[in-house]
Amino acid sequence: MPTIPFSLIAKLVGMLALVGVGFSLGYKFEHGDVLKAQEALKAFEASASIAAQKQAAQNALIVQQHDVITQQIGETYAAQIEKIRRNPDRYGITCRVRQPAGSDPGHVPTSGSTAESAHAASAYSLDAESLPRQCAETTQQLIDLQDWVTSISR
Repeated sequence: MPTIPFSLIAKLVGMLALVGVGFSLGYKFEHGDVLKAQEALKAFEASASIAAQKQAAQNALIVQQHDVITQQIGETYAAQIEKIRRNPDRYGITCRVRQPAGSDPGHVPTSGSTAESAHAASAYSLDAESLPRQCAETTQQLIDLQDWVTSISR
């Protein structure tokens, strides 16, 4: 059996060690960026999750505030409409509409057959007793709608 000189074995082991170190350094250099990117992605996902939870809590708070405002305005509206319906005399034409001097506040002017031809009279009751109440209710609806929009937009 031929003997292999020690110096040749030492050179082969040294070269193998050098190649192994080269491969490990190349792998670390090449894949180090991937590992850093994966760590950065995990950190971003964690911060995005925290931000999403904070935003969800903020949205829930805003929805809750809007619900409270809507409830309050709805209760105010219902109370005002009930007051209008209970006191029809207080919300008569003379209280709501400015009348020219010498006019009859109980008389609702008509325009001949125009309302009949447009069938507008069938949609609304235009008698002198219900018109002021309808106007008062519509006015109250608009007032409460304005209050609601103002409150929600803050």
